[in-house]
Amino acid sequence: MDKKSRLTLEFNKILENLAQHTSFSAGEKLARHVTPTTDLSQATRWQIETGEARLLFDTRSDITIGGARDVRRISDNAMRGFILQAEDLLDVQATV
Repeated sequence: MDKKSRLTLEFNKILENLAQHTSFSAGEKLARHVTPTTDLSQATRWQIETGEARLLFDTRSDITIGGARDVRRISDNAMRGFILQAEDLLDVQATV
């Protein structure tokens, strides 16, 4: 989608609205950086995934990601060979 179309459709407002419905910082960042696709197979996959998520939330009200934490920094540190603190490992455990 070109810049003019994004402005006309107020795409930034859509992303802001989406970000307000997220539960934690990693999801918020992902929501703010969603980009449309022109690939029909990708769009179809996304629609199927969205339909599955809606069905899950409609049929199982107890589904949450309440224990999830933003572990991107921890993961990056682990990949670099840093020693992780106990509370970092607990955050990873809660997220997994």
